[in-house]
Amino acid sequence: ALRFSVLSGLGGFGLAASFLSSSRLVGGAATAMVLGHWYLVVKDLSFAPLSRVTLVLMAALVLRVAAIALAACAQGGRWEALVANGDWTGFFLGHGVFLMARGIFGIIAPAFLLWMTWKCVQIRSNQSATGILYVILAFVVIGEIIAKYFLVSEGLVI
Repeated sequence: ALRFSVLSGLGGFGLAASFLSSSRLVGGAATAMVLGHWYLVVKDLSFAPLSRVTLVLMAALVLRVAAIALAACAQGGRWEALVANGDWTGFFLGHGVFLMARGIFGIIAPAFLLWMTWKCVQIRSNQSATGILYVILAFVVIGEIIAKYFLVSEGLVI
């Protein structure tokens, strides 16, 4: 069961922002990947839509990071209590591994890969951009699964 008493510090707005930004990021990554795939099938498409959807996906990632920051500020006491239950080593060997995976797969790697996609779109390399978009979608889904694990197991929104 979700620990909604823990979520009380976050409020309805923060939880809604988290879910909306999560859905926009996953949906944006899926849309960009499918659109990129069309560039492999139909050769003479304009690059403007792929450029726009890449920018929209960048904006979705920025909104997701903002929602995570909002949640982290609102739930700071809960994070401190989670670390206080053990020492720092225990935290990093337990929840810290998942937290680092969330940061790497859900935020850092997609941001770097989006920059690479943007550069590929600028030089009109649709095959490279599409391949990178596939990886972005996989990483974003992995990151969001880990985020939902934290919500269900600890009542933390990340």
